[in-house]
Amino acid sequence: MYLIEKKYVDTKGNLVNLPYGVASVKYKRDERGLLIEQVIFDKNGVVVNENDTGVAIITYQYEDNGKLLKSTKLNSKREPLKE
Repeated sequence: MYLIEKKYVDTKGNLVNLPYGVASVKYKRDERGLLIEQVIFDKNGVVVNENDTGVAIITYQYEDNGKLLKSTKLNSKREPLKE
C-alpha cells in the first residue's frame, strides 16, 4: 500500500543515475505507515548526496497523533545540513 522504493532504470532495466546523481530512493515507514526516513542511492547502491541540494537522507518525526513535527536533512555522512 505504501511506496517503499523508487528506481530509475534504462530501457534494459539497469539502474541509471539521473543528472542530479540519484538512481534510487528508499523509504522507511513506521508501523502506522508514516514515512520516517528517505535515503538516496546511486546506481552502485551507495548512499549519495543529490548534486543540487547536498541531501542524501531525510528523517521525519511525528507527534503521537501522526502530525509531522520535524524533518531533518542529512548528507551521506548523516551530518545535518543547514536550512
